[in-house]
Amino acid sequence: TRPPAPAPALEVKAPAPAAARGGHQDDLNRTCGVASLVRRDLGAEIWQYRNDVCVLFLFLYPKGGTVAGNLQVDHLDVRGTDDPGLCLRAVVKARQVRSTG
Repeated sequence: TRPPAPAPALEVKAPAPAAARGGHQDDLNRTCGVASLVRRDLGAEIWQYRNDVCVLFLFLYPKGGTVAGNLQVDHLDVRGTDDPGLCLRAVVKARQVRSTG
């Protein structure tokens, strides 16, 4: 008998770091999933995502004033790698794995 065929690799469709800047919070939730930690400070939020590759920090600020629920990414930072693109792909891949079971 043959061993089972390996599962097909997930195609990771992650935005480039430059494209993530300006991203709206609803888009981020769909792409990256729920952050492992959210810190709120003076209307801004810092979202943290942890995985085996890195830790991603997204800094969200109100767009066009102080309307609640209208935040977008102003800045991102990573720890554990020098490649923000690699880190963002790892976050998106982890979300895809969780959602496909």
